[in-house]
Amino acid sequence: MLTYTVYRTIDTIGDAHMDWSYQEKSIAGSLAATVLVYGNYFGGSLRQWLDGTPEEHPVARLLGTIALLVTIEVVYQIVVAIADRPAPKDERDRSIDAKANRNAYGVLVVGLAHLIGCVLIAEGVTSPSWPPLPLTPFLMAQAALAALIAAEVVRDVTQLYYYRAGL
Repeated sequence: MLTYTVYRTIDTIGDAHMDWSYQEKSIAGSLAATVLVYGNYFGGSLRQWLDGTPEEHPVARLLGTIALLVTIEVVYQIVVAIADRPAPKDERDRSIDAKANRNAYGVLVVGLAHLIGCVLIAEGVTSPSWPPLPLTPFLMAQAALAALIAAEVVRDVTQLYYYRAGL
């Protein structure tokens, strides 16, 4: 279902003759910024983890990433608001938000449940004979952050899909 939604959204976004509403422009910009900024952050973290080199200043890097995302979002939302005045939310907008939040919540629950399962396995709670997982507190925080970001991406993709589908 998620794969179909992503393909359908990309296909719909690719339509050259579409007229984007304020909400669609806002959501698309947030989605692009989130994917690019956090993609870069997690890509760098994964490279360092696979190389076995510890991050020099992981908290500073994370805070810098968050500051960069906030800056991009604020500038983009100001530009979009100047170019296209936001309309008040109606019943359709609230319905789309509810559906998107439902999907995002499901992704977040699955991600955090997976993290809890990994912690239990790492601690040997389920089976002491399993090999230990190299979970550090920072790696667990990274996994929780990844679940949050994945939920946000699913939320944005769902909203774009429903807006473009005309629901």
